[in-house]
Amino acid sequence: VRQIYQAKNQLIWVATDAGLYQLGEQKWQRFLTDQSVATIKQDVDGQLWVGGSLGLYRFDGSSWQQKTKGNINCIYQLSDGTMLIGSDAGLWIESSIEQQELIVSQPQAHIKGIFQATNDVIWFRSDLGIFSYDGHSWTKHGRSAGNYGRLGLKAEIYEAADGTMWFTDGLLYSYKDGTWKSDSRGAWSVGVTTTSDGRVW
Repeated sequence: VRQIYQAKNQLIWVATDAGLYQLGEQKWQRFLTDQSVATIKQDVDGQLWVGGSLGLYRFDGSSWQQKTKGNINCIYQLSDGTMLIGSDAGLWIESSIEQQELIVSQPQAHIKGIFQATNDVIWFRSDLGIFSYDGHSWTKHGRSAGNYGRLGLKAEIYEAADGTMWFTDGLLYSYKDGTWKSDSRGAWSVGVTTTSDGRVW
């Protein structure tokens, strides 16, 4: 199992290495059985986006549409509605649902994680390290990609309440006010969050 996702209609979707499963009314249905499914995301219009080893798919509630082929690692929707898709062939961008072809950026990078911070800067994890995009230009931060990115597991990006950005991809880093810190403590890290008292776990 790679991801468990609850849609707005309360249906449960499960991404696995043996396809995509849906649980509704105590019955399971299986979709995209010919591939490994890595990520699930529902957009603001209620349509389900699914990425797997054979491509990117959109489900409108009744039928599947394959948007493009390729290995998909993550899906993220920006605050303006733009869909960002992280693939093994760079960042794919869909600014409009009527758009026939996706715009490709950073084609040399395997994009593993995407996150938009409260200051609108967009952060990316990749096999080439950490990138950020401020709406005008890209910055390559030169951080290690970590081992988990090469293994295909989740590369998490998290913003704490104080504005600190945290990055997990095997190694753990934090970034605030232009300063990077390595917080790996000699152990691989998979996830990060904060509790109500402000502590980072």
